[in-house]
Amino acid sequence: MIRLRTTLTCLHTPPTLACTAIFLTTRDLQLKLPSGWMDVFDVGLQDVVHAAAHLKVFYHEEAKRVGMEIPVTLPELEESLRKKRAGDNQ
Repeated sequence: MIRLRTTLTCLHTPPTLACTAIFLTTRDLQLKLPSGWMDVFDVGLQDVVHAAAHLKVFYHEEAKRVGMEIPVTLPELEESLRKKRAGDNQ
């Protein structure tokens, strides 16, 4: 079973985590955000990069712990979904 407990919410503010989700998603989708977009949330780039690193480490460690591969990037997710759909059709 995947454990969803993490210290991320203790280490980073909600605006930082929201910006981290936006940052990682737009990076995977190769979308360009306007400069200074994080200023709306009063969050710095260094905080977002730090939270993103924590988040990725958490997912990779959790995947190792349960012995499964958790897709982190968009290509990994697409491949995982393709395999799942192929398995469901058999």
